[in-house]
Amino acid sequence: NEVKKQTEEKGTNYAWAQILKVSFMQRLTDTYGPIPYKSINSTSLTVAYDSQEDVYRAMFDDLNAAIEVLTSYVQANPGAAPMAKYDNVYAGNFSQWVKYANSLKLRMALRISKALPDYAREQAESAVKHPLGVITSNADNASYYYEKGNPINVMWDSYADILCYMNGYKDKRLEKYMQKHTGDWSTVEYAAIPSGVYVDLQTNTKKYSAPNIMKTDRLMWLNAAEVAFCRAEGGLLGWNVGDGGSVADPETFYNQGIQLSFEQWNASGVADYIEDATSVPDKYVDPAGKHRTMAAPSTMTVKWSESANASEKLERIMIQKWIALYPLGQEAWSEIRRTGFPKVFNLPNQANYNIETVPNRLPFSYNEYLNNKTNTENAVGLLDGEDNFATKLWWQKGN
Repeated sequence: NEVKKQTEEKGTNYAWAQILKVSFMQRLTDTYGPIPYKSINSTSLTVAYDSQEDVYRAMFDDLNAAIEVLTSYVQANPGAAPMAKYDNVYAGNFSQWVKYANSLKLRMALRISKALPDYAREQAESAVKHPLGVITSNADNASYYYEKGNPINVMWDSYADILCYMNGYKDKRLEKYMQKHTGDWSTVEYAAIPSGVYVDLQTNTKKYSAPNIMKTDRLMWLNAAEVAFCRAEGGLLGWNVGDGGSVADPETFYNQGIQLSFEQWNASGVADYIEDATSVPDKYVDPAGKHRTMAAPSTMTVKWSESANASEKLERIMIQKWIALYPLGQEAWSEIRRTGFPKVFNLPNQANYNIETVPNRLPFSYNEYLNNKTNTENAVGLLDGEDNFATKLWWQKGN
């Protein structure tokens, strides 16, 4: 809001601020559904909520306007980086910010592809066909350096689902993702806890595998692998998000996404991994014997199969996209809610929340009911359901 006031909603700094705003508001709406967006100001916390559809349409409008401004600047001022001192992501390179914004558009378009299929396709194709395009290499990945330390270093809990997939696939990225456990368990190198179980944070969790992320590591916002998998899924939908504006070939971008992820993590064995037509995810067994054994969540293999049906192709894409999103839990959660893939373990106490695997959303904050009561109560009417974990978001239509 301060940037908006100081710039009078003009210029590159305002456009840059708009991209940042959409970046975090997209996560916020995908957590709660309806949120305040169009009427937000810097003087009041009593603000009306917008429906999630209205939020998404407004975010696309803001992104498109910002992309237009920054593209014009880049074309007129090649190599200029006036905000390098203040840019902790791209060191002032607005060309990369445009690629990031286009990639964010592509992510958002897939998110609403069932709710607004024609509009989603239009936004996705315009992102890929833009002169500066989308992120295609790891050199353009959007990541952030936290001066006080990467929060994933201390914010972690359950990883049973991804561990079973990666163990079963003999995925060599696993050693990049997780540290070896510190428990007295000689049968396995890595150990994880299922979602939804009670753990003693002091004596239990610390023995299991922690994320292999140091305080000084950058935190990924959006990577080239995710973009490739978005284009693979776009190909399944018949969208023109391939090279040269053609319909994307799902197999090409599926394999490209895997390749880019292995490169990002400097992991070996990608050629064998892509061709593996036999390995499947493992079942879950707790080496400490504290948590229940669970059957493997899926029987899907890695190698692309052109003869597979549409659902199997989507599941294959989403499994690999989900693995490549690590440790970006927000997007991984959203993709499971949107597509139903990858299949994950059921929660142990489903009746408590009326959900089987993952919550569909989070309830509105208690503080909102105190400080923004009328608007929050009106927002419940935009949910098409109760303000609880089970109510689906607008873009989950068809799932």
